[in-house]
Amino acid sequence: MDQLIKLSRMRYSMFNWADIRFFLEVARQQHLSAAAARLRVDISTVSRRVAELERSLKCKLFERSADGFSLSDEGQRLLAYAEKMEAAATEISSEVAGGSSKESGVVRVATMEALAALVVAPEWSIFRELQPDIALELLVVSQPTNLGRREADISLTMIQLSAARLISQRVGRFKVNLYGSPEYLRRNGTPQSIDELSKHVFIDYLDAFVAVSEVKWLRELAPDARIVVQSTSLIAQQQAAIAGAGLVALPTYAAIPKISLQKILPDHSIWRDLWMTVHADNEYLSRIRATTQFLRSRLPLFLDS
Repeated sequence: MDQLIKLSRMRYSMFNWADIRFFLEVARQQHLSAAAARLRVDISTVSRRVAELERSLKCKLFERSADGFSLSDEGQRLLAYAEKMEAAATEISSEVAGGSSKESGVVRVATMEALAALVVAPEWSIFRELQPDIALELLVVSQPTNLGRREADISLTMIQLSAARLISQRVGRFKVNLYGSPEYLRRNGTPQSIDELSKHVFIDYLDAFVAVSEVKWLRELAPDARIVVQSTSLIAQQQAAIAGAGLVALPTYAAIPKISLQKILPDHSIWRDLWMTVHADNEYLSRIRATTQFLRSRLPLFLDS
């Protein structure tokens, strides 16, 4: 913080602290319209406040192009200080203002579709009873989220994110097995060995749109599988299997008993890790801390180890 003040003084004028909020949102959203929507102001206000901050600091913070706003070298340097300011302000608000220790605010969690739909979203009702003033933004992603640019506060993924100032913790592991519906197995028989899988048809991801190699689990379980249904959605694959379209590879948390899928070759399974990652600047914020503690306590109920 002292360095930021020194930077401002070296440029012979003090910036408006309130403009930092606008700078941060443009840096994260990379478009004025998206930043304005998040801040609930009009686009002209965002543009004006960013321009005023650049004039105060006497430097260019963004490179403008048809694709949006990207940080300049000076903007990258300012970003680190601005995020510390934001974190400190949020902590003051949640821990000091009014003498209240009650957590509040919005937490954005980024994770895979099935985990979001089948685990995090249903479990949030329990969390709401404990923390009614914390709101959830559940971001469904198919590739790792950039926490450095604050695309999310918390990431749940099969990949250990390792960028600077990220704190990653393995919260458990889950199995992936083959499943089939009773109707499909009645018509086609139940495989009793890996060799018998060649007699069956399968449901899988649409390979061209798979950004994370860890979800290419069917290739490990049935390398020569004949695919008849493909989808970018694991929930769609699950539903196709329930309807009897073929066998499918699912994590155990996506094959809960009530959906009536039967596990095939139960000893023929693979494992995946689940990692929870937060940015170091946000780790101690009360709303983030409350959410991560809750997730750490509840996720093992849906995992295998």
